[in-house]
Amino acid sequence: MLRYLPSPETIKVLGGLLYDDRDPPPRSTPTQDWTNLPANSFLAAETLIRVGLRKPPVSEKHIDGNKILVDQCRAWWEKVKSGKIAFSLVGQNVEYRFKPDGTWESSLIDNPTDDVVKPPKVVNPTKGKVQQQNQPQNIMAIKLIANYSKRLGLPGYSSHQFSVSVETELVTTDDVAAQSEHLYQLLQSNVDEQILHTGFVPPATYGMDPPAEANGHTQPGVPP
Repeated sequence: MLRYLPSPETIKVLGGLLYDDRDPPPRSTPTQDWTNLPANSFLAAETLIRVGLRKPPVSEKHIDGNKILVDQCRAWWEKVKSGKIAFSLVGQNVEYRFKPDGTWESSLIDNPTDDVVKPPKVVNPTKGKVQQQNQPQNIMAIKLIANYSKRLGLPGYSSHQFSVSVETELVTTDDVAAQSEHLYQLLQSNVDEQILHTGFVPPATYGMDPPAEANGHTQPGVPP
């Protein structure tokens, strides 16, 4: 999801995840549906390359799953974090540079050549003069989608599961990390509160009781 939210906040989050070498935990039960995934550091490096940097640390065609990719992204992030080099994002005419306290400063880029679209020129047929046509600017909302699910085992070889999904819109990417954390905590609290109600839990002998008698007589073929 972060690759679709190009912003200095996203770059900062991905930079921290470059040092998280943990793998997803193995399955504890055969019913769990996730598969083995690469380490978090590699996933962060892969996202960093594809988030839309004008000068990414590694070309996207060199993503091959080895540790060299992570090391190159870490070296790039150390320079960015210290403020030695600045960075910019495609589609934005702003250049960012981090400060030692973790904040950043921004400066405008004059006429970036990679993604600036010039307004079309329209000829007035009556006067023959060239005029520029003003194009309305469409402001697209940023969708933030979160899902939280939990499955718990119950006695009698049973289990129950509950999940909650939410979709919200952001008008800016300035606070994506904080909004994501807030949604996660909110969904986790709601799921934990509801999943306490287990409902009917079958006993160990469920389904093993003998059939009930009808009108005082046993059913045919069933010994008394």
